[in-house]
Amino acid sequence: MTTPDAAKKFATLLKKLKGVTPLPEPLPEPAPPWLEPVVEELIFSMLVWDARSSQAREALARIRAGVVDYNELRVCFPEEIRQMLGDRYPKAAERAARIRAALNDIYKREHRVTLQPVLSAGKRDARQYLETLDGVPTFAAARVFLSSCAGHAMPVDDRIRDFLAEEGVLAPTEEAEAVSGWLERQLKAGEALAAYGALQAAADELAKKTTKSIKEPKDAGDKPRTPPRKKVGKG
Repeated sequence: MTTPDAAKKFATLLKKLKGVTPLPEPLPEPAPPWLEPVVEELIFSMLVWDARSSQAREALARIRAGVVDYNELRVCFPEEIRQMLGDRYPKAAERAARIRAALNDIYKREHRVTLQPVLSAGKRDARQYLETLDGVPTFAAARVFLSSCAGHAMPVDDRIRDFLAEEGVLAPTEEAEAVSGWLERQLKAGEALAAYGALQAAADELAKKTTKSIKEPKDAGDKPRTPPRKKVGKG
C-alpha cells in the first residue's frame, strides 16, 4: 500500500468500528421453497457490489417477485433483469448482464442452477470455482467464499475502498482488488467476517451521507417494472 503506516491505521480503524454494530444483511423473507441459499448469496453479493446493502435487499426482493425460480432468471434477457433492478440502480445494465452470465456458467458446469459442489469442495477449489464464474466480480466471489464457505477472504469494492481512503488508511487511487489482497494479509483466520461486516456498514453509511448531500431521489421512488412471469422448465 502506498500510504505510510497503513497497517497501523487499519488496525486503529477496526478498533473504532468494533463499537459500531454492523448493519445486518438479511435476505428478504420468507424464502421460497425452491431457493438454494448459496445461489442466492451469489446473486445478493453481485447486487451489493458497488451498491448499498439496502438497495441490494430491495432489488433481490423484486427479483424474487419477478421470476418463478433462478433458472427462469438465468434465461431472462438482460433488459428484463435490468428492469427488475430499476433505472437508478448502480451499473444496472452491466450488473444484469453479469448476473445472467454467472447463472448460465453455473448451468453449463452443473446442468442445473446449483452451487452445492462449492460447499463440498476444498477451500482452494471452492474459491477458484467462484472466481472463474463468468461475470462474477472479485468482490462477489470473495463475499460468497467468506460467508458461505467459511473461507478467508476480504471483499472490497470501490465503496469500501473509498471509505478506507476517507479514513486515511490508503490512497484513493488504490485498486479495490489490490486492497482486498492486502486486507486479507492484515487479518487472522476467523477475523475477516466481522471486519467485512463493519466495513460494509461503514461504507453504506458513507454512501448514505453522500447521497443526501447531493439530494438524490430515494431508491424506493424508482418503482421499477417487473416483467411478466414466463413458464420455464427447471432444466
